[in-house]
Amino acid sequence: MDRKKIINYLASLTELGLKSSSGHMIVNALKYYYRHVLEWNDTELWNIPRPKKEKTLPKVLSIEECKRVLQAVEQPKHKLILLVAYGSGLRVSEICNLEWEHLDFDRHRIKIVEGKGKKDRYVMLPLATLRYFEIYRGIYQTTKYVFEGQIKGEPYSTSSCGAIMRKAVKNSNIGKKASIHTLRHSFATHLLEGGTDIRFIQKLLGHSSIKTTTVYTHVSQKQNDRIESPLDRIIRKNL
Repeated sequence: MDRKKIINYLASLTELGLKSSSGHMIVNALKYYYRHVLEWNDTELWNIPRPKKEKTLPKVLSIEECKRVLQAVEQPKHKLILLVAYGSGLRVSEICNLEWEHLDFDRHRIKIVEGKGKKDRYVMLPLATLRYFEIYRGIYQTTKYVFEGQIKGEPYSTSSCGAIMRKAVKNSNIGKKASIHTLRHSFATHLLEGGTDIRFIQKLLGHSSIKTTTVYTHVSQKQNDRIESPLDRIIRKNL
């Protein structure tokens, strides 16, 4: 197989809907195979074009839709997981690795230890969750991790969190597909719509670059509602 055949192969996969991350993985695998297994030294072969990363907008639920999803869950453990996901904007891995010592109930904040990029940060602990935490701890009495899995002392799994969200979305009848990460996107968008400075949102989310956070300006309904089409201005003046 030569370079041209490899490029045609990658192009055919892209036409079938291959994501850029999968495309990069395939390119890396091919390079490793030819260089380290077959021990080829064809420098032209290493210069394989990589697929461009998709620029997709995050899925966001409205405040009313988030309310319906949260109301669709009654089991205390499951409800608290979703409340923390939306109320604090945590990644699912951060929820699973959350420890009791990371919760500051007096100052109403959560310390995220070694989040994405091995960085620590503080996020808000909503007052509305305090009662739920009290009820939850009275029932489950976990010691280290707030949310334990089937094995005592071990953290809850991210896949189980995803299953909770899928069931809640189904029972809420909002008519949309949404993952638990959608609650994080919704948290950020609703903060922006409420007037929170975008740099503060960046810190809460743990983004290294402000460019990552500014994507929420594209999905914010209130931000878009403030923009008026020049056509509307012309028609309004002529009426």
